[in-house]
Amino acid sequence: MLAVPGTLKVDAERRTGNCRIDIALEWWEGPTNDKANRRLVLIECKFNHHVTRKQLPTYRQYAKRQTTDGGYALFLLFDRFTSHITSSIAHNQDWQPVTWLASLRCLEQELLQAPGEEEGGFASLRRTIWDMANGRSF
Repeated sequence: MLAVPGTLKVDAERRTGNCRIDIALEWWEGPTNDKANRRLVLIECKFNHHVTRKQLPTYRQYAKRQTTDGGYALFLLFDRFTSHITSSIAHNQDWQPVTWLASLRCLEQELLQAPGEEEGGFASLRRTIWDMANGRSF
């Protein structure tokens, strides 16, 4: 089923009780606004910082309250693997771990396959971002 036009909502720092998830994407896949038709993607970003113990379980519970089974996806986006990130992933296996570099590479490949995308445009943007970071993680 496809998303109902006009229902996509994207939030930064969406409140989930006492916490805030970094990025939330939400849309509806049916004619009614009930949990069965709601879809939710939550992205927690960790750049040069660690995941707190209760953070990912809290966001998972929020997603479960907002949708029915299979109506959500959870992503942990981070700059590099650390022992703390590895431990967090081991204890929260329903979260998909994604490095920042891998996500940029994937996005670049998708954009290059899109009709009308100028070749190298996104690669140039990515190079500029990395040059500006000057070796620091963000």
